[in-house]
Amino acid sequence: MPSGAPPRPALAFRIGVTGARALPAGSRDDLLRQVRDVLRLVREEIGRYAAMPDVRAAYGETAPSLRLVSPLAEGADRLVARAALDEGFALVVPMPFAPAEYEKDFVSGESRHEFRALLAQATSRLELDGGRGEDEAASYEAIGRLVVRNCDLLIALWDGRPGKGRGGTADIVRFAANGGPPIWWVRPDAAAPPRWIADTADWEQSAP
Repeated sequence: MPSGAPPRPALAFRIGVTGARALPAGSRDDLLRQVRDVLRLVREEIGRYAAMPDVRAAYGETAPSLRLVSPLAEGADRLVARAALDEGFALVVPMPFAPAEYEKDFVSGESRHEFRALLAQATSRLELDGGRGEDEAASYEAIGRLVVRNCDLLIALWDGRPGKGRGGTADIVRFAANGGPPIWWVRPDAAAPPRWIADTADWEQSAP
């Protein structure tokens, strides 16, 4: 850097994920393919963008940083996390509770092992001080909103149905549509093509 020049930030792009914990068994391969297509497109477009002269003048010379923000709940969170790690994204894991408490959400030993293996690959983690009982729904809502506020694109694996209430996938998708990042909405039941949601008006459009 020239003497006296201010430091420049590194170019970064963050993808968040929200979605169902239970995905149809027969849809996983197709969902994985679609998610990988999105991740690869992001990587290609950010690489192209980083090569533009005015962008290079604004950002540092280091390679763009690509990150996946996932709480690693069962289902959608982990499917997207595995795909992102395979595509060279860094994994950032926010959690509603400390890991030992969070693991109580995962009933099987296999699920807990998978959680620990993915968490071990994270470049950073954040543990919120959520609570159980009356505070549980608010705790899941807080972590979902944290993902939305800290990503540039949200991948939602969601069947489009009303959620179970506060902090569920439907609630988080609507929160993002009301002023968060754009949403790439993929239906695990394949009942409709994927849709791009930039704001609440896009809910009214029938075109993919």
